[in-house]
Amino acid sequence: MQVIDSHMHIKDENCEAIAKVADMAGAEKFNVLSLAMMENPLNNLSCLLVKAKNPGRAYAFCSFTYGEGSGECLAQLQMWMRAGFDGWKILETKPSVAKLLGVRMDDERFEPAFAWAEENQIPIIWHVGDPATFWDPDRVPSWAVESGWAYTGGGFPALEDLYAQTETVLKRHPRLKATFAHLYFTSDDEAHARRMLDAYPNIRFDITPGSEMYYAFCEDPARWRRFFLEYQERIVYGTDLESDAEAYERLYGMKMEEGAAQIDWPARWIQRWLTGTGEMDLMGTPVRGLGLTQSAAEKILGGNFLRFVGGEPKPLVRTAALEGAKWVETILQNPRYAAKQALAGEILKKLEMSV
Repeated sequence: MQVIDSHMHIKDENCEAIAKVADMAGAEKFNVLSLAMMENPLNNLSCLLVKAKNPGRAYAFCSFTYGEGSGECLAQLQMWMRAGFDGWKILETKPSVAKLLGVRMDDERFEPAFAWAEENQIPIIWHVGDPATFWDPDRVPSWAVESGWAYTGGGFPALEDLYAQTETVLKRHPRLKATFAHLYFTSDDEAHARRMLDAYPNIRFDITPGSEMYYAFCEDPARWRRFFLEYQERIVYGTDLESDAEAYERLYGMKMEEGAAQIDWPARWIQRWLTGTGEMDLMGTPVRGLGLTQSAAEKILGGNFLRFVGGEPKPLVRTAALEGAKWVETILQNPRYAAKQALAGEILKKLEMSV
């Protein structure tokens, strides 16, 4: 059964290690999602390097850069798609990012990019919101507080507002091809999940953890088994694994031993859980597998992502990739990115030698 991890991330300083992480997680192919935003314009360039080092295996989705000299969103999207990116990653509707950037995705500034993406059927992986508990001071997990993801203070958009922005865009652009990350944070509201999938036939959900999602699935496995079977062509596998072992330990409470053969949670655990019927352990909690058919599991673990992106990873286009790299170098001349400039030079040199 082909396994494609549709949802991975990289850190610039160790981006090339992501292929080893994918090996350990049992992924034949994988997709890296850029998180450029305001803080890290180099991440798009690092994603291109990962594609260059893993031709035919690595997909990559670009993201927008914000701040001085970044220009129009449409121009950025077109530049990166010319370079060989496979799609567009939207993080702007994560509450902490929305507050930092001060943007709304239903704003007119994004309309040209959405219209172009719809016309050209650009695949989008879109993070909207976070678990509802992150807005509740009595229920927000301590690790979310430590990560800056507690939205109990002022200035953060409400989850309902983020959902409303998203549906405004989907209604304007009904042919938009989007996968919503983390089940659209609806694991506590199956009716909402069903309404979205029924109302917008071109969207999908990925099942990249948060662990809270899997606890919800396992509280009522019969109900969620029906959901997964009914929407088996609309659900996409992902893990959120990173190229950084320290981040893996922080996020999942497990140490990625040097030379270890496998990463169990979340990667191989999810792969077993989809088809398993016996008792399993979910971080100390006994649960049962979902017991899907082999056919449904094959779609979720790889086939649906292949249909979403349209096939094999796009090849890099040398001239356009280096044009994008030079653009990133210009952005990094801003003194706020001084710490990234030397690393950018190293990545650019590797990219020039690889494409």
